[in-house]
Amino acid sequence: MTVQATLIDFRNAVHQDTMSVRAELRPMAAPGKILFLMELRDSQSGKVLGRAADSAKTPSIADEEGETTDWTSVEEAAAHWASLFRQFLDENFGK
Repeated sequence: MTVQATLIDFRNAVHQDTMSVRAELRPMAAPGKILFLMELRDSQSGKVLGRAADSAKTPSIADEEGETTDWTSVEEAAAHWASLFRQFLDENFGK
């Protein structure tokens, strides 16, 4: 089994940009959002066995000018997403 993490940044996107992601992700990848996606895949076939996504915790990522990364915000969002993914694994695959 492999775990794949993906961050889709559509904060400045328009609806047409969603066509660049896989069809099964389009309902989750909405313009104006950042989507954190974790997928469990069968390492032999590549088939998705489980998927968890969250777009509720959106880090600021950069200052208003877009020049300096707000690492505290990024790290808080990553910790939040990791916690959600761990909860997903525990609920769906046992401890």
